[in-house]
Amino acid sequence: MDGGELRRFEEACEWLARGDNARKHEAEAVLLDFRKRAGAVDGATAIVGSSQHVFVQFQAALVLRHAALDQWSALSPQERVQLRRTVLHMVVERCNDFHRTVRKQLLQALAVMWKRGWLEDQNDPALVQAKNELFEQIRSLLASGGAGGEASSGHPSSPQALSSRHAVALQLLGALVEEFSSSKASELGLSLAFHRECHESFERAGLKEAFMMAAALLRGLAAGINPTTRTMQAGPDTEEVVRSSLSLLESCLAWDFQCGDAGSQANRTFQVESALARGREHVSLRGTASIKPGAGWRDVLLQGGLLETLFRLYAASRGASAGHAGAGEDIAHQIRQLFIMLASVNGAVFADTAQRAKYLDTMLQGSLFGVIADPLVPIEAAAGLSQTFVSTAAGSKEALCAAGGAEFLDMCALFARLMSNFSVNDILSAEMSGVFPRMLGALSQLSKSILEGAARNAAGPAAESGMPSGAGPRTHDEDDDVDNSWLMEAFGSLLEVWGVFTTWAEALGARATSSEDPPSALETEAHRIVCGAAGDLYQFYLEKRLVMARASMEREAFETFEEEFAEDESALDDHLLSISSLGRADVVRSMMANISALQRLSADLMASASQPWSEESSMRCSQVAEQLFWVVLLASGLLADPADGERPMIPACIIASSMQFCAQASGAGPMTRQTASEDPCVKLSQGLLQLLQFEAERVRGSNGEDERISPLLSSKLLAAVTRWSMTYLLPERGLYGKSTRIQDGLPASIDLCFAQPAQAEELISFLVECATHYVSNWGTETSVNPEALNLLRAVVDNSACRRMLQQMSSWGTLCEAHVRSVRDANWKPLDGLTVRGQGTLLQVLLMSLEVGQEAPTARREHLQGLFAQLVEPVQQRLDSLASRLVSDAQRVGKENVGSVLSDPHFLQDLERVMNMYVGAVQAASFGPLAGWCRDFVLGALSSRWAQVGAAALTFIKRDGLGAAVSGSARRVISEVLELIEAYMELQLESTPTTQLAPAFEAADRILQVFAEFQRHLASHPGQFKTGEEDAWCRDVLRLMRLIRHITFRDQLDFSENPVNLAQAQGPQPVQVVIKGVQLVFPLVTDDLLQFPGIAEEFFNVLRNLVDAYPSEFATLSREMFNPILKALEFGMSDHRVSVSRNSFEALTCLAEFHVEQAAQGGPGLGANLRPNGPGTPSVLLQLLQKVFNFIVFQTFDSSLLNPAANAMFALIASEQESFGPMVEGIIASQEDPAMRERLSRAFTGLVQNNDVQLRFDRINRRRFQKNVVDFVNQVRGFMRKK
Repeated sequence: MDGGELRRFEEACEWLARGDNARKHEAEAVLLDFRKRAGAVDGATAIVGSSQHVFVQFQAALVLRHAALDQWSALSPQERVQLRRTVLHMVVERCNDFHRTVRKQLLQALAVMWKRGWLEDQNDPALVQAKNELFEQIRSLLASGGAGGEASSGHPSSPQALSSRHAVALQLLGALVEEFSSSKASELGLSLAFHRECHESFERAGLKEAFMMAAALLRGLAAGINPTTRTMQAGPDTEEVVRSSLSLLESCLAWDFQCGDAGSQANRTFQVESALARGREHVSLRGTASIKPGAGWRDVLLQGGLLETLFRLYAASRGASAGHAGAGEDIAHQIRQLFIMLASVNGAVFADTAQRAKYLDTMLQGSLFGVIADPLVPIEAAAGLSQTFVSTAAGSKEALCAAGGAEFLDMCALFARLMSNFSVNDILSAEMSGVFPRMLGALSQLSKSILEGAARNAAGPAAESGMPSGAGPRTHDEDDDVDNSWLMEAFGSLLEVWGVFTTWAEALGARATSSEDPPSALETEAHRIVCGAAGDLYQFYLEKRLVMARASMEREAFETFEEEFAEDESALDDHLLSISSLGRADVVRSMMANISALQRLSADLMASASQPWSEESSMRCSQVAEQLFWVVLLASGLLADPADGERPMIPACIIASSMQFCAQASGAGPMTRQTASEDPCVKLSQGLLQLLQFEAERVRGSNGEDERISPLLSSKLLAAVTRWSMTYLLPERGLYGKSTRIQDGLPASIDLCFAQPAQAEELISFLVECATHYVSNWGTETSVNPEALNLLRAVVDNSACRRMLQQMSSWGTLCEAHVRSVRDANWKPLDGLTVRGQGTLLQVLLMSLEVGQEAPTARREHLQGLFAQLVEPVQQRLDSLASRLVSDAQRVGKENVGSVLSDPHFLQDLERVMNMYVGAVQAASFGPLAGWCRDFVLGALSSRWAQVGAAALTFIKRDGLGAAVSGSARRVISEVLELIEAYMELQLESTPTTQLAPAFEAADRILQVFAEFQRHLASHPGQFKTGEEDAWCRDVLRLMRLIRHITFRDQLDFSENPVNLAQAQGPQPVQVVIKGVQLVFPLVTDDLLQFPGIAEEFFNVLRNLVDAYPSEFATLSREMFNPILKALEFGMSDHRVSVSRNSFEALTCLAEFHVEQAAQGGPGLGANLRPNGPGTPSVLLQLLQKVFNFIVFQTFDSSLLNPAANAMFALIASEQESFGPMVEGIIASQEDPAMRERLSRAFTGLVQNNDVQLRFDRINRRRFQKNVVDFVNQVRGFMRKK
């Protein structure tokens, strides 16, 4: 290379380094041109060695890496060997001269070169020698620190003797491991099969050696640590060598082990094909729980003292970090993360239970009984509670506290990982049985300390007044800035640990009731310890949670974890589920703790609320309400499980505790309600109900105007009682019989208080009254009333409760309130409900009218009358409002036009009543009365509602009415769309097609209205400025659902004669659908498809459209047809499985239609088949190529393989003449003759194996699906390039 070329290279690098945008493209072109030159490898090597500029060296190393790959095939075996030797020699000899980024890039280039040539002729002595030489050179560097075996002064295990060459050797191993790993391989332009073979080859010969080299070096360093001071004399390069060693160990453990356990699933990158073959779910590329290297790693992981070495090094690194944040803490954090990975080791690496127990014991001795027992700083300091500990470095307390917090946090994560990987039985094994009580005690103490820290941090200075004992004020420096957010994160990890223990205890308790496999004495004692410790921790948690809750109302700047829960309701649910599992381990004790807190705080709330309003009483009510909020949540989680779509059962532990209570109370005589009320379960339940009664009465008495009433407490209290009622109120006795897991039936106390008809009727009436108080008097609280309505729905959903409701005065009062609120617009008790709430309320009221099929005629007629009483006022009111709107729209050119929509009360009333009608439509779908109710509801709904939409559009189009009127009219159109969509869904369920003309006419007219609305918006783009995006999405979604209802009904309807349908008056279903498609599909932009609901509905409609009306779809205009095909192509590769599946099914229908039409001499897709003219590729051939690319090259959920195979099958049948040339082109694209032959055989098997015939029947589709699985397994690996 001459000097001019070097200057040109350096000049280009200078432009890039200084961010010269004007010369950026020119600079990139210079570097790319240099890379493509024949002498690029030698030139780049020379520049790295001669340049004095770091950025130039870095770019030259990057060019070297890519140029070596580009020109690899042109290099002779000897030149490849020499190139690797040259680069290694340069890195080693000049390791101190190169910047670390340049050195890293050179090592990555060297690793890439090694991988590129790794699978070359295995019998070539030169290659074998080169591989052996590589590891010998690395061993030599690690043994002496010299290059090529040159000795350096000092012993390699002496920290002072460590040099940067040791670091280079370790970093080279790290680069090799990273490059050969499955998840971080470079782009070599080679098949995945090549990467897989390299991966498995390096695992067999290289990976373990790399791990052993790093472990041996660390073992030598650990041997030199002073056992008294826990320190070692470090040299200038010690830190880099230790960090490089630890990074190498981490990379090795993160390996996707293919040659270890058969079930290894560390990353599973190369197991996608086999998963497809087995029809399993898509394999995630993320790491899973366990690391299973296999028995071959037993000597390295179990017998070499690895854990002991790392714990000694950790103690030394902690000492190095004392007093400052820096290298020592970085190394300490690395070691802790390595411990977490080592806690994941499992599988055949353990020869027997004894080895598992010893490994677990070593982990616990070093962490729980080592690090936690002797922490870097006391937990009070790490939590920021006190800084009264000794520190030799000025200004170091903050750094020490941060390091201590990080240590506690990582240790808790380690315990969680250990307990999810090992089992309680491992701890109870003979080798570790003595550890169990100590472990539970230490974990309990740690958990309490963390909770204590969180509580006292939350309380802060406020703890000085009224703080419960044991939570006194903390010592806090004014300048302290300790981050204590780690506390509850660490507690969350410990909850995972406790979850393992409580789950084990629950399973053991179930075993104890069976005589088949009774627990041993050791297990029984362990069960007692676990339950006692868990119950104790639950009670402690409750106490500290109340401290934090009170403090949250006393401190202006309160930052703790419940604020995170406010943003993520699911996180709160998960947390409460974990806490509940603690409480249920000792359920009686936990319920008594909740009862005590509930009684005390309820009394406090009642006393404070009874006082005249003042700032003091308001603050006191807020404090108590915040505490009660948590008591309600905890009590609810203890008493009942979430519904999750079905009625939950009473927890077995509560059944057992109540049974025990009843057995103890039986000596005093027959069970009475008074005696039963002493059952902790009943007592806690009654406490919640009494609190609900008090809060509901406060709402009723103040009409919701008392600002001391907490909406948050009310909403959670209603949700808790809803959950309770679904579990305890009139429970199904059959679930608690001898054939179920709960063999002794309902306890007498629960049965007497909640399951007897008389008591249940009282409770149902009480719940209805409470919910009515909320919806009647506090309607403006949008967070509360949905919960009140959910409580009513829960009662109605219980068939036993439903039969009682119709006889209750409280339910009748609620029905009367609904009717009056509809008829009298000035009557306000239910007017505060949201428009959605009004519809939900009517739906709940109507659903309560369901009766059994065996009900006598008189009973059924009575209920029909009640149904009419509830719905007729809505129909009449809605008709009246609609008439006013339509009439006003017809007053063209007169004064006060648009006055109804300028009246906010009219619009609110219209929306409210329309939502009620939607509720009525939805309720009419249920129960034996559904047929009559459906006719009653639908009979009143005619083309009137399309007229309403047209009237609203008139106001939008008329100038001069103002934005308020236009906005109101826009909302009316949305409400009409929702009503028509709900109406069509109900109407199409069972009405004969020949009687659906009014429904199709209504749908057709609303589509016309919306089409005109869309044209108006196009010509007046500024009429609706902001806040319309959500409304627009909802409207588009409703229109697509409307179309789907029609197509789905038309697909399934085989009851009518097509001739009779064609003669029916009014628009035909297919006409309505095509009109809808032409209207809606152009509105579905790429941005709208990012919304999951819209995307799924859009492709669902597409699938149904092509399936139900293929001939009409085929004759769509090219302007409509082509975008839909593009959408199907987009949908195939979408990350949402349902979207992809619908796309493939639509393609299948389309291709099958074309084939069947062609066989009958029909046009098939006609002009849309070849949109670019005769002689050009058909759209079906293009789609076939895309489906082939999807199957072979993309990573996808395995459930999509069969839909994709069906699409390919139909497309091959439609393009038989073009399929052969397409296959020939694919085969010819392979450079390797062996691969071409292999691919040719695979294609032959695809269309011939299993005697598959190109006929669209179930048998041949299944045969072709099997052929596709075989095809994918044969070609996917070598055709996918990386």
